[in-house]
Amino acid sequence: PAVLASGFNLTITSDIANLQPTDLTNQGGFYPEVITDALDRATIQIQQLDQNNRAIKIPLSDGVLDMTTPVVAERANKYLAFDAAGLPVVSAGTGSDSALRTDLANATAVSAGSRLSGFRQTGTGATARTVDDKLKDTVSVKDFGSNLGVALTALGATETTLIIDDDVTVSVNTTIPATLAIEVKKGSIITVNNAITLTVNGSFTAGIYSVFTYVGTGNVTFAKSSVDQMYPEWWGAVGDGSTSCTTAFTNLTKTVNSSGFGRLFFSGTQYNFTPVISAVTCAFLNVTSFTMTGKSIIYDTTSSYSGTDTTTFIQFTTCSKIKIDSQLSFVSVPNISVAINGLSWFKFLQGCTYISGGGIFNGVLHCYMFYRLITESTSYISKYANLNIDATSVYYPLMCNVSGEYINANLVTTACGRSVFLNASGNHSKINIKQKNQVGANIIGTYGTTSINALGVTDVELSVVDRDSTTNNLGIPVLFQFYNTFPATISNIKVSIDVKNVLGTPVFSDSVAIWKLDNSQNPDTVGRGHQFKNIYISGISDQAGTGYETI
Repeated sequence: PAVLASGFNLTITSDIANLQPTDLTNQGGFYPEVITDALDRATIQIQQLDQNNRAIKIPLSDGVLDMTTPVVAERANKYLAFDAAGLPVVSAGTGSDSALRTDLANATAVSAGSRLSGFRQTGTGATARTVDDKLKDTVSVKDFGSNLGVALTALGATETTLIIDDDVTVSVNTTIPATLAIEVKKGSIITVNNAITLTVNGSFTAGIYSVFTYVGTGNVTFAKSSVDQMYPEWWGAVGDGSTSCTTAFTNLTKTVNSSGFGRLFFSGTQYNFTPVISAVTCAFLNVTSFTMTGKSIIYDTTSSYSGTDTTTFIQFTTCSKIKIDSQLSFVSVPNISVAINGLSWFKFLQGCTYISGGGIFNGVLHCYMFYRLITESTSYISKYANLNIDATSVYYPLMCNVSGEYINANLVTTACGRSVFLNASGNHSKINIKQKNQVGANIIGTYGTTSINALGVTDVELSVVDRDSTTNNLGIPVLFQFYNTFPATISNIKVSIDVKNVLGTPVFSDSVAIWKLDNSQNPDTVGRGHQFKNIYISGISDQAGTGYETI
């Protein structure tokens, strides 16, 4: 025979049938060899019986038991087990529970399935638990047929985490309790049907990927303790510089408004949106805290604005505690030659308070605009703002139109229309401007034909540093202008001017102009009672023709 390979053993045994073939007859031969062969055969048969030691045996003390196994048809694909009398039976499992395998696969009975298996973490002091208990540390919506409503009913007030790892649809108004944390996995979408609201009171986490789809007026509302940050990507925004994020911003706005707060984190390279003319892309109302953080470009894809085309990216109404991070860049179509159209990035209405803002802006009508209607009371003046604005080709980087008080602002502007325009507003403010190649003058004045403009301007510190790349700047750094029917007063104003051309020398334009005009922008010959009080100006050149210019 062939040589056995290394690691293998050859076992040789006998296989003699339990028969006695020797036949000794009367007066027949009685040969020793026949007798020896018969005795050898019996010995071998006895040795073969010793193999029973390998078999399962019962003690003699058990008495006489029928240990016969069931027939082959019953044994097929089963396991040997013993019943309550200790007799052999067939089972789908093994061990003392004759139905163990069936019990382990049983997902219905409360005492079966994963409750029969144990689990223990590694390490000293780890506590033994059932697998069932361990699995319930988190719960998948798939455990309930991917039906969020069924899952919420089943979990009740249990403190656990529900994993959304499959698409779910919310078809009735639904509230997630504070005891239930929600974690949405990538690729799983929560669809909220028309006229339905999903209210989230528990902790809500998801990565920077799509999470929500709103049908019609469907919406999600968060409790303030539910989310640390909201990503535009949750509503389908893609920061790839090409995908339109307009719908995502619109749906995001619905959630911020219904939640009463916003914590937006921008993580994409560039978010594109196309605003609707004479409309607001994101209109926030009565939001008590709002933050925009991250490092991204938000890009207006409108090809051009013409005529009286105006629009707004974000409008805050009666909001407070607003923070816009300075790492964000905002880009639109440059249009500083016409002051009546374009995009306003941030507009504040009806008494917004505590605004911390920044950003890098290019080609818009307004960066930050504080606005009040002539029919609104002084209680609707927005107040308390700290702003850091970097603007290029913007008509009004900072516009205060009969609203906006207690403003501390630092502006760096290039080729802008007017860095600052304070119209019957800006009271109790300190504004520092570093401008270059500016087209028009910074204005402190009163405009309009209603009494609201007669409020005037008071308590303003304005510093203007102008460094033009051209030889001579023909603009006027600061213009005080009265242009309204009702008498108004501009008082307690401190203006510091430092204007030099590219050669580093003072130029003619380092002056302050004071214009009193009628409603046709002609010199006011009637005398409407406009007054200046306590105006302090420094840094004006001594060259001929400079200084106060009163028309």
